[in-house]
Amino acid sequence: MDRKTFLIEYEVFDIDGISLKNGEIKVENKMTVFEAQCSLEKYLKKRYKMFNRLTVYSCKPLSNTFLGDIDFGGFGDIFNGFGI
Repeated sequence: MDRKTFLIEYEVFDIDGISLKNGEIKVENKMTVFEAQCSLEKYLKKRYKMFNRLTVYSCKPLSNTFLGDIDFGGFGDIFNGFGI
């Protein structure tokens, strides 16, 4: 498997359920969506001392090209479901 860059839309909450931060971030050089999300969670735990919970709204792979990162959205795998 190749290492990919993922674009993650997320929100961080404290113990009282108050939002500390929300936004989008690129997580680079990860093989799976799960690995990218775990890496983001580890980073946010270090950054926000009041960290309690991470909510991920979306996690999309990006394609690295000479034009920059391209978001394929729902078209990342055009053969999905065809058994190829």
